[in-house]
Amino acid sequence: MWSTSKKLFKKNQIAVILLIFLSLLTKITYNWASTIQQLPKLGDSVSGVISPEKEYKLGRSWLRALRGQTSLIYDPLLNQYLENLIYRLASYSELHHPKLEIVIINNSSINAFAVPGGVIGINAGLFLHAENEDELAAVLAHELAHLSQRHFARNLEKAKRGQWTTLAALLASVAIIASTGGADTGLAALATTQAAAIQSQLTFSRQNEREADRLGMLTLVKAEYDPAAMPRFFERMQKSTQYSGEAPPEFLLTHPVTESRISDSYNRVIKLPALKSKPSLDFQLMKARVLASYAHDKLENVNTFRIKAKNATSPDKQAAYQYGLVRSLLKVNNYKEALKTLKPLRAQDTDRIIYIVTEAEIYMAQEDHKKAKKTLSQGLRIAPDNYSLSIYYAQVLLRLKEAELAAEHIEKLLLHRTYNAELWRLLSEAYGSIGNIVGVHQARAEVFFLHNRNDQAIQQLRYALSLAESDFQRSSKIKSRMREIQRHKKDLRL
Repeated sequence: MWSTSKKLFKKNQIAVILLIFLSLLTKITYNWASTIQQLPKLGDSVSGVISPEKEYKLGRSWLRALRGQTSLIYDPLLNQYLENLIYRLASYSELHHPKLEIVIINNSSINAFAVPGGVIGINAGLFLHAENEDELAAVLAHELAHLSQRHFARNLEKAKRGQWTTLAALLASVAIIASTGGADTGLAALATTQAAAIQSQLTFSRQNEREADRLGMLTLVKAEYDPAAMPRFFERMQKSTQYSGEAPPEFLLTHPVTESRISDSYNRVIKLPALKSKPSLDFQLMKARVLASYAHDKLENVNTFRIKAKNATSPDKQAAYQYGLVRSLLKVNNYKEALKTLKPLRAQDTDRIIYIVTEAEIYMAQEDHKKAKKTLSQGLRIAPDNYSLSIYYAQVLLRLKEAELAAEHIEKLLLHRTYNAELWRLLSEAYGSIGNIVGVHQARAEVFFLHNRNDQAIQQLRYALSLAESDFQRSSKIKSRMREIQRHKKDLRL
């Protein structure tokens, strides 16, 4: 009884928060609409409404809020794979000088979204439901098209003409889907109800969707992916729930797919170069990695992958299923068999990063950190700047009490990944081990800041400042950072 009451309270609490968020967005947009005539026109009409720089700040502010309210996946291998794929697609898109931030939502349902300023989010469920890399690339190319065409800014421009509620609804719909991406599946009904109500206001957004389809398919062709993967994936999603009575995937709620839209997409495919889907072992390995994580019955999953590996119809499929078996064995703490199953994969493909990292993961699970360090060191000789190898290597160094070397390693990674909350958390741990207390507070401040807890971030910097008063250069940097965080509080304002 008490457990049920707690769940109901949690649902009601989140529902209230979401409604407040919607009302605030509406108020912000209304205030903006009432003063829009005072804004200068900078070149095209869209930039006169909101500059790319403001979009960037807005997107990063939204991302910080997202981190603070939903469960994200911090898997270096998955993140690096997605980064490589998205930046490859971006280089063939109409997005110029992309500054992208990729987040993976810890949710097994199908969804993806693009937020102004270059934030792209996907649910882990995309890996579960996409049959090949072309289909995953199709969804990402679609989202990149939303960014390149600045659909958010164009909605703002339309708001200038009096339809400001569309913008509030659009932002709120993204927030609702993202905030229900955690472990509480009971909130799915709330998301469906809210998104369905919002959908009636998104007539302009439907035009955006068609444009994103068209440009996304052109990006796929240029990147040598099968453009038919886009309508094929959308059609399969639509049919999967058409007769089952289940709620449609979240992706279909925020990206409405109609029969005419699918038909239009297939008609475009006819006019594009014919490209067949190419096998991608990297994709299949990542899919197996996610499947092993989301299995309801871990022991049954071991048997499932064992049977699939035995009956595989191609070398890539067999390797992917064997890898899935390794991951499933690791999940049930069968380290000996996991290493034995991984050994032939390592022998066949000695330089593949995912195999090297997974071997190190098994050793780390066994608390044999010396072997893990040796394995990762060998990998870093092959790929010195590889992100996945580097972050696991830093973790192993911390376990081996080599905190000073770990801190140097993490600081190097942060030069190019300042928005990575996990790296700042690890740096805080490393600084604590070597007695750099000022550094601990500074790193913790960044973790709080990246989770939208600005007051706690500033408090950590105050602690750091009180310890660094005699160091003029360091105290000046701390004061400067405090002012920056105070300014960032206004980033979500239009």
